[in-house]
Amino acid sequence: MILELCAPGSLIYAETDPQPVQMEQRVPDATLAKIQSDDMWSSSKIITGLAVNRAASAASMSAMEGFYVNGMGTTMTHSESGTDANGGQYTKKCFLWTGASVDVCYTQRDDSATSGSWKVADFENMLNTVHSNLMQDHPFCGEDKWEDNHYAIDSQTADTSSIVDYVNEKNPFHYCESDMRGTSLHYVWDPTGWGIQLDLRFSAAPSDCESSSSWSRRVDGGHVAGGEHTNPACTDTRSKCKTLTSSSSSWLSSHWWILVAAGGALLLILVCGCIYCRKKEAALSWQEEHADRLAQAERDRGLHEPLKRDEESVDI
Repeated sequence: MILELCAPGSLIYAETDPQPVQMEQRVPDATLAKIQSDDMWSSSKIITGLAVNRAASAASMSAMEGFYVNGMGTTMTHSESGTDANGGQYTKKCFLWTGASVDVCYTQRDDSATSGSWKVADFENMLNTVHSNLMQDHPFCGEDKWEDNHYAIDSQTADTSSIVDYVNEKNPFHYCESDMRGTSLHYVWDPTGWGIQLDLRFSAAPSDCESSSSWSRRVDGGHVAGGEHTNPACTDTRSKCKTLTSSSSSWLSSHWWILVAAGGALLLILVCGCIYCRKKEAALSWQEEHADRLAQAERDRGLHEPLKRDEESVDI
């Protein structure tokens, strides 16, 4: 995470000082106007969030407006395209949720702006592949480890009916949660694979989730208002996830004999290996014993040789 700090004025640079990198506009015009009217700069001890920025690929950027404006009911507060200081092309769009004060912004740049072979699109594809493997058409699966890569929107005034309609029509990755009050939409994922925790007032649930009564989801001290809050990442819901090994299970059911034969062959190899090792140990033991006998014989003969020489001298 990188924090960008801004102030109402600009720094003054000498001619010999390194000049700052010229970048696209960092926050929407409406945000700048608001902080000026609110005299936000009057207190020097308060840091106030203005926008959250995230990189986006060309593919996800093309779907961003449809997701946020048509689907989530947000307002697009900023949209621009241009050429950056390095001569590359960029596109930036910002969105503001109903009842929120911080914009969510996305910037798409040329692949050459990212060093190395791992690009923004690769990261997004990885995220969405995990989501697809676990949650596609399985809205009660809470096993996605990237689920905690999200931000939350807390609003009592957002139009949740349009969100549910969008989920029913477009079927983005989403997660539902049930308790004694019913079932409600809890998470939805944007085109980049970034999760959004929906702390909103829902009166209906997506069609692939159970029906719910009207209730409000609001995080308060680690709990949801009216009931205990649970973290999906800490709840075992594997039985409700998309089966990752369905094709493997099908193959195993029709090729079980291959595994049996392979297991038998492996067992035979282990047995033969053990027999070979024992025979080799026995051979080594015999060789050591034979060598010890020869050495003892040599020692015995060495002890008798001086005595023979003495006997010969006496005979002379």
